[in-house]
Amino acid sequence: SETQSPITPFPTVQTVTQRPITPFPTADDAAGTPATSSPTGGRTPITTSPTDPSPPAFICPSADFVGCTAPDPNNPVNECDVIGEPCVGGNPGEFCCEDGCPRNYCTAKPGPP
Repeated sequence: SETQSPITPFPTVQTVTQRPITPFPTADDAAGTPATSSPTGGRTPITTSPTDPSPPAFICPSADFVGCTAPDPNNPVNECDVIGEPCVGGNPGEFCCEDGCPRNYCTAKPGPP
């Protein structure tokens, strides 16, 4: 009698040969490197930790897009001091940006990269 190996309903690590899908082309994609069975496609993943001292830079929306956000456009008062820095005393996650008045205001909504 012949012994058959069990059939698994899902691919195993040994049978996966397709490269993982990345949201953007990488240098490896352009170079046409062969696919591997590694979960990261042979690339070293970038990891961050909660104690990473350098969080990614906040991208302010353009002042033209935002317009003037001052309660009184005739008397625009700055809400913060340094553009791109976290707002002190504001809501968590807000950063200092410049609006169309022009004045510095706090926002948690980033602009496009």
